[in-house]
Amino acid sequence: MYDLFSIILLILIILTVGCHIFSIKYIQIKINNHVSTDIIVSLVIASLIFFLISRYCIYQASKNIPIAIVHAFMNLSVFVTLFLSLIILKSKLNYGLFIVGLLILIVGIYIINKSII
Repeated sequence: MYDLFSIILLILIILTVGCHIFSIKYIQIKINNHVSTDIIVSLVIASLIFFLISRYCIYQASKNIPIAIVHAFMNLSVFVTLFLSLIILKSKLNYGLFIVGLLILIVGIYIINKSII
């Protein structure tokens, strides 16, 4: 199993990648709504910070965890973008498809994790 530091890094990777990807869409929406340049610049800087933190965490995590596992866990960032979309953008959710997708993703990550010798 992985040490606590590596698990914390994986969680940071998931959160920062998800926030970075969501921020790209959020910036597009704000630009289309003609929000002030100061707000757009602040959002771009935040997005860049999320990007840099995620890449640093990926680098550090890959020292102790196979990169394939790190990459598999990065796919969990889709749930961060989903929850941010539900909360901030007020998107709708098909719960049945969500549960099926969640189960497939968990099974896939488990299989990838067990395949690394």
